[in-house]
Amino acid sequence: MKSNAIVNAMFMGLWHVSNSHVEGLHQAAQLYLENKFEQAEKPEQFFKIENATEFADSNRYDNVPVLLDNGVLVFPIIGTIIQSDYCWSAGTETMTQWIKSAQADKRVKAILLYINSGGGQSAGTWEFANAIAEVTKPKMALGKGTVGSAAYYIAAAADIIYVTSPDVIVGSIGTVFLYRKANDYYQYIYADTSGQKHGGHRAMENNNDSTLIKENILNPLDKNFMDVASSHRPQLSADALDGLEVAASKSLELNSGLVDGIMSYEEAIAYLVLQTQSSNTMSQPVKKVKLLMTERAHAIISKVPGIEVTQVTEEMEAEELQQALLAKEVSEQKVIDLEQSITQLKGEVSQKASADAKVIELQNNLTAEQTKVTDLQAKVSEKDTEIENLKQQLQAAGAPPKPNTEEEDQIDNSIKNPDSSSQTLKTKPMNFGKKK
Repeated sequence: MKSNAIVNAMFMGLWHVSNSHVEGLHQAAQLYLENKFEQAEKPEQFFKIENATEFADSNRYDNVPVLLDNGVLVFPIIGTIIQSDYCWSAGTETMTQWIKSAQADKRVKAILLYINSGGGQSAGTWEFANAIAEVTKPKMALGKGTVGSAAYYIAAAADIIYVTSPDVIVGSIGTVFLYRKANDYYQYIYADTSGQKHGGHRAMENNNDSTLIKENILNPLDKNFMDVASSHRPQLSADALDGLEVAASKSLELNSGLVDGIMSYEEAIAYLVLQTQSSNTMSQPVKKVKLLMTERAHAIISKVPGIEVTQVTEEMEAEELQQALLAKEVSEQKVIDLEQSITQLKGEVSQKASADAKVIELQNNLTAEQTKVTDLQAKVSEKDTEIENLKQQLQAAGAPPKPNTEEEDQIDNSIKNPDSSSQTLKTKPMNFGKKK
């Protein structure tokens, strides 16, 4: 395969890459320029795992994330990192989508970033690292071989960084511009109004002056790199941020903050499985865990910082089982008592509801009676007015007012006091007299 996206990227972009990786890239670029660059058929996978589900199309990519039966997603980041897909390898654009899918997938309980890379293209690296940082599930970076530059940029976004051996190379935080003098091959002619176009390149070509490239491009990108790395790993030393590239054992000796320790792949998986079984996160204090496990499993988990594990023997398990059964009986009785209490409370609630309904009914009746009384009082007032009018008419006609009889007094009293029931009235037509 003579056309290769990674070689094209060498001549187009800026890189976060370790020195050893740079030499290999230069050789590949030279072969490409001489039309001698050949790409083998699909390479052998970096790792193969049984009892797992592929998280992406392995017919298209040589190393795809795989989901283990225990819920851990093993996410390989292998070789040169560039933004676009190339030669059966996924670019950071594709891997960013994979990470976002993993965050949304309920089957994925934790993520292991399995890294062996000296770095790569700066374009796309920030987006990929940011997507990893936004994952809320337990996530761990495990380095094998090299975790350098752009690869470290990505690893720093995980909760913790471990390596599989003391010989793994880590660090190389920084930005580099791969430069080859263009006048060996081309002659550039610029428009009169393009005075600053390729200014840094012109300075390099004509005066071997890298000032503009550093000030305008390299230094800002490097600051972004350092800011991101230190925000995720505030324990990074000044030397680490300055681009220290060192063996993991030396990094631990210097306390550079580049790695948290050494751990095998099996230990890393065991650690993440334990994380998925706990409601705590990696950043929280030491967890005390009691598990039934073999000596080997106990040895693995006990090495992991942040976890205090008690190995449970079969005898201990039997004793704890008996205690659990007794506790279960007590709990069952408590459940019965609670159910009875709930039934009683429901009855009381029902009675209260009936009483409340009765109160509402009585209040409604009282309101209705009060309305009737108000209506009667209005009618009484109306009748009083009529009586006074009649009396005035009689007086105007010359008829002397007739004293009230005993029955009329009773009627007047009943009308003026409608609530009184102490007297029984017998009414008959009133006779006010006629004018002769």
